[in-house]
Amino acid sequence: GICRSLVADKRRGFLDGPVGDAMFNSPAGLALLEKSKLRRRLLYVADVGNRRIRAIDLNNGVVSTVAGNGATGSTDGAALEAEFSFPFFLTLTPDEMLLITDFHGNSVRMLHLADERVVTLPNALTAPTGIAMSVDAASRASALVASRNAIHLVDPRSGDISTVLSSEALHARGVATDAATGNIYLADVSGHALRQLVGTHLTTVVQLSVPVGVALLNKGVLVADQGAPALQFVTVGDAVMFTRALDEQTAAIDYCGTHAVAAVTRQLSTSPCGRLAQSEHSA
Repeated sequence: GICRSLVADKRRGFLDGPVGDAMFNSPAGLALLEKSKLRRRLLYVADVGNRRIRAIDLNNGVVSTVAGNGATGSTDGAALEAEFSFPFFLTLTPDEMLLITDFHGNSVRMLHLADERVVTLPNALTAPTGIAMSVDAASRASALVASRNAIHLVDPRSGDISTVLSSEALHARGVATDAATGNIYLADVSGHALRQLVGTHLTTVVQLSVPVGVALLNKGVLVADQGAPALQFVTVGDAVMFTRALDEQTAAIDYCGTHAVAAVTRQLSTSPCGRLAQSEHSA
């Protein structure tokens, strides 16, 4: 698709306002909220370096801060007074709560968009990274969360955690779910592979270099490979280079059709809902 830059100022910093003037510091996970009745589209961005959650209004092109005061910590409460350690990946629940994996905080945080408050879900996770919503046969929505050596299901209401898979050999970064089949796709950094999880059975789809991001796209899987200067589109038994090359010097947020890409330096990771995000941080 055709990519256009959403944030023109490529300097690292912190500044809200029109996208042409706004500044970010290592944006990572993204989540897109579309309100069709209001004709409003908001792109939420985990601004890792500023330890804030930012929002880009795609209708008027204005960037605002919706959570975080910039300090490192774990304080909950009013959104703009809350603290984050390493806000990494994002996903939206069906009832429009924004879930945030706080990598260094070993937690999943929830931003109540309606009343502008941040809470930490109970039960710690070790270094959580990728997060995506998953709906079971009974239409119950849970968050699928990758953490160190494990994949978990987290109830966003109670915070209850069940472990789907645990393996010392697994270091999943990006995670995506196929709503039609329930299959889970994982970007396994340590195994250098895109993996598919069906139930508790883990298989390798294709070997890659350093896959760190994954999203479903057009009946295939879009993979961000840190060891290759491009996105790769994977079909069953095959991997081809996607048309969007990565520029390691880019420090802006791009928007490609209905798929958002935040690019900073090297490490590309995904946020759920098919959005892509790039961050310079290694975790």
